[in-house]
Amino acid sequence: MKKRIKHAKAWWRLAHKLQDIKGRLRGVKQRKKDYAMTEIVKCPGGSASHAKPTNQTLHFTREEDFVGNKENQEKLIQWLIGDSEQRSKIVTVWGMPGVGKTTLVAHVYNTVKVDFDTAAWITVSKNCHLEELLKKIAGELGVTGDIASMEERSLGLTMHNYLQGKKYMLVLDDVWTAEVWAYIRNVYPTGCPGRIVFTSRNHEVSLLASTNCVQAFWNAEDKACPLDLQKLAQKFVSKCKGLPIAIACIGRLLSCKPPTPTDWGNVYRDLELQLSKDVIPDLDMILKVSLEDLPYDLKNCFLHCALLPEDYSIKRRKAMRHWIAAGFIREKENKTLEEVAEGYLTELVNRSLLQVAGRNGAGRLKCCRMHDVIRLLALNKAKEECFSKVYDGSGAFSERIR
Repeated sequence: MKKRIKHAKAWWRLAHKLQDIKGRLRGVKQRKKDYAMTEIVKCPGGSASHAKPTNQTLHFTREEDFVGNKENQEKLIQWLIGDSEQRSKIVTVWGMPGVGKTTLVAHVYNTVKVDFDTAAWITVSKNCHLEELLKKIAGELGVTGDIASMEERSLGLTMHNYLQGKKYMLVLDDVWTAEVWAYIRNVYPTGCPGRIVFTSRNHEVSLLASTNCVQAFWNAEDKACPLDLQKLAQKFVSKCKGLPIAIACIGRLLSCKPPTPTDWGNVYRDLELQLSKDVIPDLDMILKVSLEDLPYDLKNCFLHCALLPEDYSIKRRKAMRHWIAAGFIREKENKTLEEVAEGYLTELVNRSLLQVAGRNGAGRLKCCRMHDVIRLLALNKAKEECFSKVYDGSGAFSERIR
């Protein structure tokens, strides 16, 4: 009894703390319910992502579908087979999601692969295991032996010896980080005419390219638009602002609608009303991966940009001050809030989620803007996560948002 009395205060403090923890857990559970937070799971490879499967595009193309990209196609072919350099070369195709990187490279790949001794196309994606990637590349290039059971170093040496003296081409599609190349670069001999092509939405990856080798960017028989729909068609194209995948998605939807001004006009009104899930569902899935990959604080900053009006020129200083005032920016190491905010802005540009609209005399980012289609998807994402909603003045505004 004496021992129990002696520790009574400690037991009381422990019970009090447990009650406090239980209360906080109930609060977290309620907030998760209130703000409709989606569950995060661990993917193979250790990084966290949403449990929904990512959307990958098949890399074959039809000749009749490849239009409006002749100049880029010829430039890419020239880089790959148009010179007699007897050393390896890296080519990168970089740009915002849906701009047509994979389509362009796939078309060129199928055209020029016969000029190489061996060629391979690998889709890398975000959550790749580097060791498994190396084995996959070896298999596609035709390396013989028991690849599956080889240890990493032996496999690398085998690949290096196999490629010696060969004219090879490797396409790594949808590369998310430069770490991929750092891991496999020693496998490839530099003294033979090898060509390695990356497609990426990340600016950091585009910097891997050799000098001057980076590119940044149904039913009717006659495929002609009816005269009475040409004005509406032009409005759709203008709305897409050069984003090929948006044009393709909207075109696919319109091909299933009666070719009348009324039906096409209804689709355009849905687009104007920001009903992206009804108008461009395929695009929503393709660009969703980019949004899910953003760190928490950076995602807040990105969604905040979507609240600005369409085609709005986002000034660097003004955006930074808004983010700081909203509490999205936290001090890191020895950096000030302004330095962290500017780093976030640069990161959004590098990820092709914001477009550079102007730089000052010193080359520093001055202002940027968000593509209309990206903004449309960002607004829907903001609504899904109860982050924000644009009030159009109609009806009651009772939804729970931040």
